[in-house]
Amino acid sequence: MAKSAQYPPKPTDYREEVKRYLRLELKDPDSAIYEGWLLWKAYLGSNPPVYGWESMVSVNAKNSFGGYTGFKNYSFWHEGRLAKPILDLPYRAHIVELDFEDILEK
Repeated sequence: MAKSAQYPPKPTDYREEVKRYLRLELKDPDSAIYEGWLLWKAYLGSNPPVYGWESMVSVNAKNSFGGYTGFKNYSFWHEGRLAKPILDLPYRAHIVELDFEDILEK
């Protein structure tokens, strides 16, 4: 069902979208270290399903005391130009197809 669905084009600037969002959320966004970017086709389990892309990245940034907090995973939904954090969505995204080329991208 989901593989034959119409997905929006693969987001080419999803990393920048995520960084823009996290700049507003992190205490010290200039200290952020991003690792392990992933991107895959996914759909939201609503009725009808919503097709798009999900990304995940691990981020380590400084807290209010100036110390690094350790890496934390963030997931985002991409459907069009804006990244939305997965936790803000009313439905869970389901993985359809991982983009292994992007996993290997530096």
